[in-house]
Amino acid sequence: MRKRVLFLTVLLAISCNSDKDKAIKAELESLRNCGQMINSGIRPIAISRDSRFLGKVEASTAGCRGGDTAVQFRDTPWVDWSNYWGAGDAKSKAP
Repeated sequence: MRKRVLFLTVLLAISCNSDKDKAIKAELESLRNCGQMINSGIRPIAISRDSRFLGKVEASTAGCRGGDTAVQFRDTPWVDWSNYWGAGDAKSKAP
């Protein structure tokens, strides 16, 4: 009986990895942002030239497409897509 309790305790300690918890939280946050993006609807077509899409998306859309990294770099002058899930190297894959 003691061996089983010890084994379960060790197994539980291994499974409580802080990196795993961070990945789960990032995934849940991304899903929440996807829900906000869906609820806000499709972006309307701009009537005037100054209202056209310039490569930047709303914060919830960026969070859905790339998590905290995509949201963090929204203020840069470059387009956002390079920060989306799977658009970069192996680190850009979803958790």
